[in-house]
Amino acid sequence: MRALGLDVGSTHVKAAVVELEGAEVRELSVAARPVARRDALGLVSGALDAARAALVDAGVVVEVVGIASMAETGALVDPDGGARGPLLRWDRAADADARLALAHGLDPVALHAATGVPLTAKLPLLTWAALVRDRLPAGARWAFAADLVGAVLTGVVATDHTLAGRSGALRLPAAGAPLDTTWDADLLAVAGVPRALPPRILSPGEPLGTVRRGMLPGVAGGAVVHLAGHDHAVVARLAGMRAPGIAVHSLGTTEAVLALADPARPVDRALAGREGVSVVRGVDGELEGVLAGSPAAGRLVADWRSRARAAGADVDALLDGAAPARPELLALPYPLGRQCPSPDPEARLELLGDPGDPAEELAALLRGMAAHGAGMRALVSRLCGASPLVVAAGTPVRGNPRLAGLMAALAADALPVVDLAAPAASGAAALAAERAGLAAPVVPPFRRIEPDDDGAPDLARRFADALTDRTTPGGHR
Repeated sequence: MRALGLDVGSTHVKAAVVELEGAEVRELSVAARPVARRDALGLVSGALDAARAALVDAGVVVEVVGIASMAETGALVDPDGGARGPLLRWDRAADADARLALAHGLDPVALHAATGVPLTAKLPLLTWAALVRDRLPAGARWAFAADLVGAVLTGVVATDHTLAGRSGALRLPAAGAPLDTTWDADLLAVAGVPRALPPRILSPGEPLGTVRRGMLPGVAGGAVVHLAGHDHAVVARLAGMRAPGIAVHSLGTTEAVLALADPARPVDRALAGREGVSVVRGVDGELEGVLAGSPAAGRLVADWRSRARAAGADVDALLDGAAPARPELLALPYPLGRQCPSPDPEARLELLGDPGDPAEELAALLRGMAAHGAGMRALVSRLCGASPLVVAAGTPVRGNPRLAGLMAALAADALPVVDLAAPAASGAAALAAERAGLAAPVVPPFRRIEPDDDGAPDLARRFADALTDRTTPGGHR
C-alpha cells in the first residue's frame, strides 16, 4: 500500500510518498519546500505544495497520511484551525531573557521532575504565557507545527503526546504508569495560561480525522490522517527504537540522540535534569526513554556552506573530498549554547587549530560535531543503563560520509545509517499506515558506514580537554 508523510521542519517541509510491502518501505517520491520563518500560513501552504508535488511525481493514490514536525513551534489558530497569527518558533533567541522572566513561578528542578523537560526559553509554556500577557484574541487556540497542517487537512485541531510532552505543561507519569493525555492544570495556572488555549491531546494511535474532499490530488476518499508527532521521535521509531537496546542519532537542522530505557530500571531523572536531557515517552506512549538534543547540526553545515561559497569554494567537492591531514583541526560546535552534556547557554562556536581555508574549517566542524555527538550518546547510554546499538539518520549524516565515518570511529564500530532521503516524512507515513491497520511495522533500508580512522581516540581526548579548558564553575569563558 502507499502512504503520504509530511515532515514540517525548521528549514524545510518535506513530503514523501512511500510504498509499503511486508516489512519494507520504499520512497517513491520526495518533495521539499522552504519554511518561512514567521509565516504560519506560508508554512501550511508550503506543506500542501510539497504534498501535491510528491503525489503528482509518484503518480499513485495514497490511502493514509502521517504528519511529523519540529516540536516547540506553533501558532494561534481559530476554532476551525485556520492560522490567525505569526509562526512562533523554538529558536527565538532575540527575546530569550524576556521569555525566561515569565518563568518566575516555575522551579527548574521541579519542572523537569514533573514533565521531563528542562526549563529553557523555547518552552511552549512560556510562549503561551507571553501570548496571555499580550492579550489573547477571543477564541484563539494553540496549534503545534504538525497540528497546523493537520487542521487544514481535516478541520480538527488536536496534537500528539510527543509534541505536547515538549511543552512544559504535560505531566510525565512514573515509569510503567499509563500516559495521561490531559494538560496539567497546576502547571498551566502557574504560567497564567487558560486551559482552553492548548489543543486536545490525542491518545497514542488515535486518528486526527480524514482528508477533506478536494484538498490533495492522489489521496483516496476518506483517507485517514494521523499526527505522528515529534520529528526526532518519529525517525527514532522508524530506525528501530521500539524497545530498549537501540540508540538513534537523528540529525537535521537540529540533532537528537534518543533511546528507550529498560522498564525494570527507570531513568535517573535527577541526573537527566542536571545534564539537560529530556525524559520522554516513546511514540507508542508506553516506554520511558531519554532525548539528548543539540540545536546546531544542520545550522553549522549550512552556515559553513554560505561562507565557503562566498570564498569561491566548490562546496559539493569539499563535502565529498578527503579530510585535510592536520589533526589539530577541531570545533566546539555551539553557535546557540550547549544543551547537554553539562548545559551552558553561554557556550559559543569556536574553531581550533587555525583553519586556513573552507576545507580545513569543514574538517574542524565535522570533528567537533562527531565528538559532541559521541558525548551525547555516552550520556544517553549512562541514563538508560546500557550501551545500545547506535543507528543514525538524517541528511547531515546520510549525505556526508566523512561525518558518518567519524561517528563510526568514535563508536568503534560500523554505523548503520538509514538510507532514506526524508526519514521523518517517510517515518510519519509508515507510522500512519501501521496505526490505520494497513501495514506492519517496517524496517528501513540501511547503509553501513565503516569507521574513518581519523585519530578518533586523540580526537575524543582533545575535545574533552578543550571543553575543560574553556569551562569554569560559572560557565563558558
